[in-house]
Amino acid sequence: MHGTLSKCDEFVIKVLQEEENLNKKVKLLVEVKKEEVVGARNFLVSCGCDVKMHFSAINTYLIETDFNTLTDLINSHSIVRISYDREVWTLLDVAVKSIGVQRDLVNNLTEHTGSGVTVGILDTGVYPHKDLITPKNRVIAFKDFIDGKKEPYDDNGHGTHVAGCALGNGYSSDGKYQGTAPKANLVAAKVLDSMGRGNVSNIISGVQWMIDNKEKYNIRIISLSLGSSALKSYKEDPLCLILEKAWDLGITVFVAAGNSGPSKNTIGSPAVHPKLIAVGAIDDKNTIDNTDDHVADFSSRGPTIFGGDKPDIVAPGTNIIALRAPNSYTDRMKPDFRIGDQYFTLSGTSMATPIAAGMAALLLEQKNDLKPDEIKHLMMEGALNIDEDKYAYGKGLINYIKSLKLLGGDKEKPNTGTVPGETSLLINWGSDIPKLFEKEIRELKNSIFIATPVITDVSLIKLLCEASLKKISVNIALDLNIKVNQQIAQYFSKYGVKVFQLGKSSSSDLQGDTSFAIVDNRKVLLSSSAWRYLSYSGQREFVINLEDRSLVLYFMDLFKQLKGNNVYTF
Repeated sequence: MHGTLSKCDEFVIKVLQEEENLNKKVKLLVEVKKEEVVGARNFLVSCGCDVKMHFSAINTYLIETDFNTLTDLINSHSIVRISYDREVWTLLDVAVKSIGVQRDLVNNLTEHTGSGVTVGILDTGVYPHKDLITPKNRVIAFKDFIDGKKEPYDDNGHGTHVAGCALGNGYSSDGKYQGTAPKANLVAAKVLDSMGRGNVSNIISGVQWMIDNKEKYNIRIISLSLGSSALKSYKEDPLCLILEKAWDLGITVFVAAGNSGPSKNTIGSPAVHPKLIAVGAIDDKNTIDNTDDHVADFSSRGPTIFGGDKPDIVAPGTNIIALRAPNSYTDRMKPDFRIGDQYFTLSGTSMATPIAAGMAALLLEQKNDLKPDEIKHLMMEGALNIDEDKYAYGKGLINYIKSLKLLGGDKEKPNTGTVPGETSLLINWGSDIPKLFEKEIRELKNSIFIATPVITDVSLIKLLCEASLKKISVNIALDLNIKVNQQIAQYFSKYGVKVFQLGKSSSSDLQGDTSFAIVDNRKVLLSSSAWRYLSYSGQREFVINLEDRSLVLYFMDLFKQLKGNNVYTF
């Protein structure tokens, strides 16, 4: 064979060495140069390749061909990397409470349910279990990459159990067997067959679909309880690359570490990727108390084969009771694992991963603009230390209460003396918000105080300048370390708008991302990042508080702390 095999991954080389019949058809993932995507497709067709799919997020084609064409592919300047479409497989009531999520009066977490957040699960599908569709159907989308069916189903049972670990609401057990985020929405992609197996291309197709539909379904989290052996760098693994793309686009990705412990260097792919959150499993001994917890023997250990620190965190993963998919492969093979008619018990990092993903949904419910890196930091730094090898447990056992404290979500909210719905107007964020804000500015009589990291809406900037020209006091605290804000500040100053540096607040409540406006000393308008300072649990998109003097004074004080000492002058 002419050319070099450096473009080929270890799986291609291994199959090439073992396969005597070079005419045998194989499926390959071919990454091409971004600027030559169209031309590369034409080249692949001209070589006799059957082009099956195009994954735009990573400039990769799935092709079917024989090894006789490999020389042409290797010698093409348009082709960056050739990977084998290798096989991927599944990684097989107390658990939720043991990570600090107790929905009772003691921890005051009754409203922490993941409401409004969508979790994407790539697995064997999902059975429409009562705990997912009653009283409200939270399976908002389903895509089948195995058989192309339209309606949700799960012929293996693994995906349904995984979904229950994250999202089951306990409807069939009077709330006893709840997942971590019992009101979150589910988008399910069936990427594994009835035996729990599939190819990398199936998974990549599922991830690409979730990227393409991220905004449509508000997909903020992806959970993958699957994997394969890690034989090459994550930088050359198409599955790792597309999951990295999802992460960079704002989707937090959780991946099972694997079930190949207790030996070291057993972290699978794509859990080896340093960005993604690799989840190991602990045995919680069926107790809420964490003092007797230890890492499950089966949980894969680090470091990765490249020396990276993994797993990142651990979560409960032994004897987890979650949803049963009747007559599925797992249900038929393990009848003794049934818990009544509706539930099933399984163990594995497969179960720990969605439990952790559900906790991320709770954090996003409290602050919906959290980025994946921020969620990872909160979960790792809030984890409980386990006195074992760090390559077994990473940063430790996830703990919602500790992570919530790091977020600031358990701070005491100001007592406004109001009841939601009586003296306040709650409005979902949408196209009407800019218009509503403009209405408030047009009706200004005396003053407006605004604190926000950035303001770029041209119509709002124009209205604020017009208000200043009418001798209305317009005061804005901006983050002037942002270049665009410096330009906007210069524009504001020409119209008499007072611009302040958004300084470091002396209040631990404020981290510089709170956006609010005080209108004529009698109304407070809050953006999504400021909702948590009010007692409106679950109403975090946009709030206008009317005639609430105590709240006005509260945010006036915060404005003084935020704005710094000096007016920004030119």
